[in-house]
Amino acid sequence: MRDIINSYITYGCSKEFPPIKKIQKSKLSFNEAKEELLKITNTVIEDTISNPSNTIFQCSGGFDSSIIISKFNNISTFSTCKSSTDDYKYSKMTSNFFKTNHQYVSEEELIKNIDIESSLIEMNKIHSMPRSYINDLGLYSFVKRIKEQTNIIAGGEGVELMYLGYSNMYMNPLYSAIWFKEYDLEKANIYASNKKILHSKISIDPVKLLKVRKERGFEEKNYFGLADWWATSFTDREINNLGMSTLSQPEFKFFDYINYLFKWYGEELYFDRRLEYANHFNLKWIAPFLDKRFIDFSLSLPIEMRNCCGQIKYIMYESLGHMIPRFIIDRPKEGLVLSFDFYLSRKDEILKITNKYLNTPNSEICNYLEFSEIFKIINKFKTQFDFDYLRKVWMLLNLELWLLTR
Repeated sequence: MRDIINSYITYGCSKEFPPIKKIQKSKLSFNEAKEELLKITNTVIEDTISNPSNTIFQCSGGFDSSIIISKFNNISTFSTCKSSTDDYKYSKMTSNFFKTNHQYVSEEELIKNIDIESSLIEMNKIHSMPRSYINDLGLYSFVKRIKEQTNIIAGGEGVELMYLGYSNMYMNPLYSAIWFKEYDLEKANIYASNKKILHSKISIDPVKLLKVRKERGFEEKNYFGLADWWATSFTDREINNLGMSTLSQPEFKFFDYINYLFKWYGEELYFDRRLEYANHFNLKWIAPFLDKRFIDFSLSLPIEMRNCCGQIKYIMYESLGHMIPRFIIDRPKEGLVLSFDFYLSRKDEILKITNKYLNTPNSEICNYLEFSEIFKIINKFKTQFDFDYLRKVWMLLNLELWLLTR
């Protein structure tokens, strides 16, 4: 249990590091890889979504979900977000373009009557492992709500980790890989010069590379240490003060590291938590991009094709971009999470739950973590109700409730 909690606090991921399995890098040319990616994408969408008329498709107006939507006519789509976000604007534009039967539920409507405490208790009963991604309350509420409409939902999950879409997580390791010549910048520039879909200029900032080298240091090729784990805000000092130790991290070449990250972190982020929610509500969740054929091919592609000089999902845009309208390709990137405004509006409720479960040395987590550090974090949270401290307290609170349900 201690190792699980250590991984959870450090990475936001409860899974211990699995055995290392190397993946053979594809030797396809860029154009050959584009053709094969198009073929595999069409195949997995057609094979996995066999009943589109009874399926509700997630529609954020983003690239990945829109690729799936583009393959079908007379379908139903669903989105939930704040009306002030890009997701709202682009989901509406996408629905109008593809003429879908679209249902929009605002964030305010989705969570207006939600009881945070009882929801967190149920969520942690569902989870097989400690889990606390900051958008899980939104995901849980979404799945609970969509169950009223359908038994089958389809979405575009999985691409971000395979194609280095989370910039905060990947950019510092990418700069490190360039420095150590494990990322071939010359090849990447050749791929970038072949672009036909993307219009934006693609380049790596040498000033940023040198800045990262100076700030983070590249004495060791530890890509885990360079990644910014958006699932947790705990600093190294806080982790040590909580009584956790530095994990022994596997060392990789960059290509192997990226693939390992998907196999380890992605399995929990995409497969486990979503499928556990879906199974709990007797919902079938279809994710074509998590089909083994798509995963195996994607993880074989050179990193320079997947993230070309910092352009995320580069080969996907170049291979599949013709399937969707231009406004989707050009849209700003935005993730589906509950806004900080929601947590701010429920501040008193969150503080009350925090005091109830965490503000005592008799809490279950105090069997593993130091209460003095927990107490310090809670007090800072009370006076400094910001996103970083929300994530810390949210992780501790979910861990406590998970332990209580075992």
